[in-house]
Parts: sequence; C-alpha cells; structure tokens
Amino acid sequence: MSTPSQYLETLLREQYQSEHLRRDSINQSLALPLGVVVLLFGYVAYCAKALCLSCWGFCGFVLAGVAVLLMLALVCASYCLVRSIWGYGYGYIPTGDRILMYAEAIQEHYRDLSTNQKLALVEDRVRRLLIAEYAKHTARNSQNNKTKSKYRHWAMVCIAAALVLVLLSLPALCAEYRTQALTDSDKENKMADKDNDKDQEPEVPEPQADEPEPPTGEIIKGEMGDIIKGEKDDRQRK
Repeated sequence: MSTPSQYLETLLREQYQSEHLRRDSINQSLALPLGVVVLLFGYVAYCAKALCLSCWGFCGFVLAGVAVLLMLALVCASYCLVRSIWGYGYGYIPTGDRILMYAEAIQEHYRDLSTNQKLALVEDRVRRLLIAEYAKHTARNSQNNKTKSKYRHWAMVCIAAALVLVLLSLPALCAEYRTQALTDSDKENKMADKDNDKDQEPEVPEPQADEPEPPTGEIIKGEMGDIIKGEKDDRQRK
C-alpha cells in the first residue's frame, strides 16, 4: 500500500496533467468556431453588397435589420473566442535541471550526513517540492480552463444565434436579388430599345418610273380596224 505522501503525489500529478490535457482539448475545439465566424463575416459582406444595390423595399429593410443583428452576434462571438484563446498563464512544475540543482544543493547543505541519509532527505524534499508545485499550478490551471470553457460556451451560443439569423435572412436575400435582377433586365431592355431606335433611320423611297399611259379610244379603234381589214384580205385571197 502506498504511503500518504506517494498517494498524494500521484493524485496531484494526475490532476496537473489532466488540466493541461483539458487546455489542449479546449484549444483544438476552437478551430471550427473560428472558421464558422470567418465564413459568417463573409456572408455579412455579401449582404452589405446586396444592400448597396438594393431598391430598399420591404425585403431590403428586413435584410438590413437581420444583417445588423448578425453583425452584433458575430462581434460577441469573436470577443468570446479571443477570450477563450489569449490572456492565460498556465503554471508548470520546475524543469528537470532545476530539480537536479535543488537536489545537489540539499546534498551539499547536509554533507555531514551519511550517503543513505542524504539520499532519503533529498527524495523527501524533492517529493514535497513536487507536491507543492502540483497543488499550486493545478488550482491555477483549473481556473484558467474554467474561464476558457465559459467563453467557449458563449461563443458557441452567439454562433448558433448567428446561424439562425442567416436562415431567416435567406428568403429576403433571394427576393432582393430577384428584384434587382428584374430591375436590371428592365433597364437593359429599355437601353436596347433606345439603341435600336437610334440605329433605325427612315427609309427614303426610291424614285419610280412613270407608269405608261393607256391608249385612247381612237387608237384602239384604229388598231382593231386594221386587224379586221387584214383578216378580210386573207379570206378573199383564199
């Protein structure tokens, strides 16, 4: 069975290590929220572009209101993410070289004792040192992790609210772009009609020759008389 000092040392060492693992886990879990926030900022810029071209109808005002709320949610999420990452000082136990220097200093201080006594004393002092360091830094690291987890939680809440606002803004955004597309199409059609009117010049009719005048009645009679007379002469000859 382990002595109380060994048990206490093992317990505090495990807590100390678990807090550092917990810190690494929290830091790794912040990668996805950071990416989502960046994408949502891009969506806000897209909405701002749509509002710049907007006719400011009902959908335009709805989109503007949702964009403002979305921006506030993203600012809060960004603040919480920053507080979840930066501004924390984690405690660490002394490095191996410092512990070795401490052990050598103890041996030098108690040089009059026998070797076994000095080794037992060094082991006891080093163990006490590590127990004190584990206890001190575990408490500090645990508090840091609690604060980081709290800000991560609120960052996720703000991101969830931002995603809900994005879903609410999609119908207004689609309607706004549809209205803009129809407006742009009408403008293009009007410009095309104006250009066609400018290009089309009135056609000048080509000069036509004078129509032939019909023959008069006397000419027709004279011609018919000649034809009849020629037919009689041919009959007489036969």
